[in-house]
Amino acid sequence: MVREKGKKRWFTVLTPELFGSKELSEIAGYSTEELIGRGVEVTGQMLTTLPKDANRKYILLITGAKGDKMLTLPVKYYLTSSFIFRTVRKYKEREAFVLYPKTKDGFELRVKLQFLNPSRLHRSERGALLKKLKELLPAKTAEYASDKIFEPDTIEKLANDLKKDLAEVKPISKILIHAISIRNPKAILQTKAK
Repeated sequence: MVREKGKKRWFTVLTPELFGSKELSEIAGYSTEELIGRGVEVTGQMLTTLPKDANRKYILLITGAKGDKMLTLPVKYYLTSSFIFRTVRKYKEREAFVLYPKTKDGFELRVKLQFLNPSRLHRSERGALLKKLKELLPAKTAEYASDKIFEPDTIEKLANDLKKDLAEVKPISKILIHAISIRNPKAILQTKAK
């Protein structure tokens, strides 16, 4: 026999504390417990209210409830494809690197970077850049907690710091952090349950 859950209700989703815990949208569900663990996709502009963040997308994980208001944490960030295509048009060289560093609180990340240059990189330069990147990125992400890594200013600072530090190997015209995600977002729920 199937148990009737009753009628769905609307629950308010709040932005993460990092973005001021403001009311964001509403989500339908039978109970707050049923919504915990669900992801909500939003634009960066919805979180920061800045038009320049419209090309950023976030996945927020519902981690708990405060009355009928759902609490969230960011677990994924990425730039829209249209923004990437517009940005890379003027560069001849486009290299993508994916690395798996950890945050200060021990969560493993998946970070995708785009290196953009007006001229082609030699194979040895590419190898030297990747080697240096594998040294730099884990040290830099280890400075931030898993929620703070998703702050727009932090993402821009990471890209600028990498560009500056990698210049000793080979100057790169532009570094874009294309995407950041927590590899096991459900681990956040397990951490919160303890």
